Amino acid sequence: MTAIQSTLGHISIGEPVGKAELIMYPLLDPAAGESEYVLASEALDQGTLEVTEVSESGSVQNLQVTNNGSRPVLLLDGEEFEGAKQNRILNVTVMVAAKQTITVPVSCVEVGRWAYRSKRFGAADWVMDTQGRAMQMRSVSESLRSGSRAGNQGAVWAHIDGKAERLDAMSPTGAMSEMYAKHRKRLDDSVRSLEPVEHQVGAAFMSQGRLMGVELFDSPNTLKAVLPKLVRSHALDSIDPRTDRREQGADTIDDLLASLGSLESEDYPAVGLGQEFRLHGESLEGAALVVEERVVHLEVLGA
Repeated sequence: MTAIQSTLGHISIGEPVGKAELIMYPLLDPAAGESEYVLASEALDQGTLEVTEVSESGSVQNLQVTNNGSRPVLLLDGEEFEGAKQNRILNVTVMVAAKQTITVPVSCVEVGRWAYRSKRFGAADWVMDTQGRAMQMRSVSESLRSGSRAGNQGAVWAHIDGKAERLDAMSPTGAMSEMYAKHRKRLDDSVRSLEPVEHQVGAAFMSQGRLMGVELFDSPNTLKAVLPKLVRSHALDSIDPRTDRREQGADTIDDLLASLGSLESEDYPAVGLGQEFRLHGESLEGAALVVEERVVHLEVLGA
């Protein structure tokens, strides 16, 4: 039995919360303990994490991450970092060991800027929208087969441009962040309506009958800290008029969880600590970071 299958075997599904625009099914694990790592936002606030360009001239596809702290730091797939020469998102979930500096793969989400705004990056309080992450996941999985973790940069820019136009959130620099700023109140309303419950380690999201995705972590404190970022990601898709509305039964979440452990998978040494798994299904794309047989982050999104 794989670590992913073993982890899923401990998960139960809580009562759904929210409304038709965005519903969350809590994923529960009463046996889950506290995490032994720090999240990127917390480490940046503490001054123990530095995210910078790889050099003075920079590289669109890579950033440098230095963990000066005494505990590992977790950075999430799709998490946006703002500043330096242009805003970027992470292409994969990464755990950086204590006292280590590594290079991480990223994609640009601000096409119209290549000039320093600051020397270091800060973390945004969202991750890339769900549709964009699923698209990126496919691209990165394809790249990994040839030894790279590059996304399809042109597709990322086109996705942001189209979504921003539909959401009336165009930016002078083509910044993805403008969509989150423009619709901040509506997204934060979703955050307030989807509070975590006891023992919650993950969430499955549905919108207007459409399964949007599953996010799972190894600890309730991790889920509690990152849930607002994830809700904003899913909520941005839920208000996009182009989002597909598919009729799906209430048993979809049970069926999905039962099938996740048997998705087609490939694994690779991770960037930083652990092993990275790429998951594929008929209409699903997924990825997981496993560190010392512990599934730190599992994400499966509707493709």
